[in-house]
Amino acid sequence: MNRERPWVDNAIKLLEQSLETVALEQNQLDWKVNLSPDKERLIQHLSALSNCLGGGVLVFGVADTAEIQNLSTQKANEIINNLASLGRDGLEPPVVID
Repeated sequence: MNRERPWVDNAIKLLEQSLETVALEQNQLDWKVNLSPDKERLIQHLSALSNCLGGGVLVFGVADTAEIQNLSTQKANEIINNLASLGRDGLEPPVVID
């Protein structure tokens, strides 16, 4: 169990379940290959996931077909920074991205 980030174990479990034989995204988990350029849509998405019981999870590097895509550390950091800014500046109350 990840004691510093207790949500990590749940996120991994949700991702594994969503990628099983019949790949299916779940209400509190959404796959993305990359970050959308539509900031308003992203803000709506963050709002919806933040309202899930226990929060929601965005997983980057997974296509709509459930195919795993390569995601560089630099790209992952860029995505995290962009989402953190949107969560802080675009929502009231602000949403913390971990």
